[in-house]
Amino acid sequence: MSLTDTLKTEYLKILSGYDINFFDRTTVVEGIAGYSDIFLPGAPAEWKSGRRVMIVGRETRGWKRPASTGSYDTLERHIDAMVECHTNFSARHGSKKKQNRGETFWNFMRSVGDIVGDGNVAWCNLFCMDFKDTMPQPGQPHYDTVKSLSAQLLKAEINVLQPDVIIFANGGHLYLSGESFSHSPAQKVCALTGDLLESLTRQS
Repeated sequence: MSLTDTLKTEYLKILSGYDINFFDRTTVVEGIAGYSDIFLPGAPAEWKSGRRVMIVGRETRGWKRPASTGSYDTLERHIDAMVECHTNFSARHGSKKKQNRGETFWNFMRSVGDIVGDGNVAWCNLFCMDFKDTMPQPGQPHYDTVKSLSAQLLKAEINVLQPDVIIFANGGHLYLSGESFSHSPAQKVCALTGDLLESLTRQS
C-alpha cells in the first residue's frame, strides 16, 4: 500500500465520524455556510528518509475542488477527489521556480524543495477548512469541531508520513507543538525563522 493510500485509509477512519455535508461544499447546508471544502494532502513523490520536510501552513483560503467533478455518493470517492485536488494544486505551484510576489508561502516551499528535493517536501495545513477564505477563529460557527477535526487529520498525516523535520510556517507552532504534537516522530519541530533555510542546507 502506498503512503497516499495509507493516508486515505486514515482519513476515512476519521471522517466517518462526521456528516459528509459538513465538509463537502457541493451541497449547501444551513449553519455551515462560509466554510471551504476539506483539505486532504497526499504523500510527496519521493519522500527519502533523512530529507523529509513537512511544512504546515495555516488554512487554504477558498479551497474547493473543481465543480466539474460533481458530487460524490460515497465518502471514499470524496476523499479521492480532495487528495487529487491537493496533488494537482501542489504540482502546479511547486513547479514554478521563480520567486513570485504575493506567494510568500509557496516561495518558501520552493526554496526548501531546492535544498532537499521537491519530492521530499510535504504540504499540510493547521486547519483543514477555511472560513470565508481566512483562518477559523474562536466564536465562529463550528470552530471547535473544525479545530478538533483538523488536529486529528494533521496528527494522522504526521504519523503516516514520519517527516524528519516539521516546519510550522503559520504562527501557531508554539501552541500546536505543546498541545497536540508533543510526541511527534519528527527529529525537529520548528517555526519559520530567518536562518531556517541555512539550517536545512547544513543538514542536507
